[in-house]
Amino acid sequence: MKETKSAAYHTKIAKEYDASYTDNIWKLYAALEDAKIIKYLPKKKGRILDAGGGTGKFAIQFAKKGHDVVLTDISSGMLGVAEKNIKKLRLGNKVKALWQDITNMKSLQSNSFDFVVSLGDPVSYCMKENKAIKELARVAKKGAYVMITVDSYFSMLGRLISQQRFSMISKMERTGNTVYPFNYPEHNFKPDELRKLFEKNGLKVIEIFSIGNLINRADRKKMNKILSNKKNFKKMVDLELKYSTEPSIVGFGGHIGIVGRKK
Repeated sequence: MKETKSAAYHTKIAKEYDASYTDNIWKLYAALEDAKIIKYLPKKKGRILDAGGGTGKFAIQFAKKGHDVVLTDISSGMLGVAEKNIKKLRLGNKVKALWQDITNMKSLQSNSFDFVVSLGDPVSYCMKENKAIKELARVAKKGAYVMITVDSYFSMLGRLISQQRFSMISKMERTGNTVYPFNYPEHNFKPDELRKLFEKNGLKVIEIFSIGNLINRADRKKMNKILSNKKNFKKMVDLELKYSTEPSIVGFGGHIGIVGRKK
């Protein structure tokens, strides 16, 4: 299997990847994602797929709660880091790591997972979003939740405007695709597009939410300072969650999330 441009980039930076997501804004993002995950995580011990799971952050969290986890990723470098992390924590009996393309997970049986996640934009990076969602739905058991997070069209639009990349805006308006900021292609989603893709693939939409909706409008340096205060951090978590599903602004978060249930 040949690595995509995105996979090659992530393999290159795999050893430094986790260290690049440690500031207060990313900690807030993590807290918001965790709150959404807890809402849908099976109460009983089950089998979970973490598709495009990178260095194993979420897979390890699930394993520590007693679940059996399959972690897949197309980046050999990220998967290598994940395997080291899993071994270090002695979770090898709970997490199985596979080098796999999210758009073609042929080694995984249909209807075999109690919970399926793809967090941190794998569906944006694969550039075959319908195939990816079709696969995520295929391997989920009937009645199981499928949760993904992707890059937001409107958040990316704001970034491109601030960088005066107007030619790239024209392309994104036609296709939803960009190659900014990491020099590999990605697809940026609008909420309705996500809804239609889930429904098309047999997933009843339960919730569409934003991650980082309110802080996305603030100066990053200033917001990091604000979030360094524990009380401020908690207040921002509460505010972000309160407005995370507000229909009028749900598409403006840094990431958009969607949860569906297999029919």
